[in-house]
Amino acid sequence: MHNPEEQDDRTRGTGDARHIFVNDALAPNRTMEDRMYGDVGHHIKEVNLEATLDHLVAEDKNLMDMDRASAGDEIRRMMSYLDLDQKEATQFVHILNEGISNAKPDEWAKESRTRMNRVYGSQATKRLNETEKVVQRNWKLNAFIRDHGLANHPDLVELIARKAPLINKRYG
Repeated sequence: MHNPEEQDDRTRGTGDARHIFVNDALAPNRTMEDRMYGDVGHHIKEVNLEATLDHLVAEDKNLMDMDRASAGDEIRRMMSYLDLDQKEATQFVHILNEGISNAKPDEWAKESRTRMNRVYGSQATKRLNETEKVVQRNWKLNAFIRDHGLANHPDLVELIARKAPLINKRYG
């Protein structure tokens, strides 16, 4: 049962980690003793369940919309930092969508090395170091890439590697 001393609100957390405490929502006027030890059965009889549940769904949708909006803002900031044009921005969003839902980090690392060697030849290691520097310099980009397991995504590595010298020069 939900401990009211931990959280007075009906919802806690954001995104996938959000929890809704239905007992508190359906029986909001319980005493502290009822909250700790009581049965909500008699309180629920007094509540219009459909209206309450509709309210919870609407509240949850609002929180999800806020989560999406803030995530969109973060992605726009990352794209601005990387100085992406429209085509590159579209590619970046595609990489994020595909990569987050279809992570294959072991395969990606090998493919990334192959592509870098093919494009940059003997300068591949230097370009990879520049690419890593770009990611390390922006902690939000770094955290996002690490959290979602995208560090070795070949398309992302290639995209950032193309931009790395200019970004490092700009922020160097």
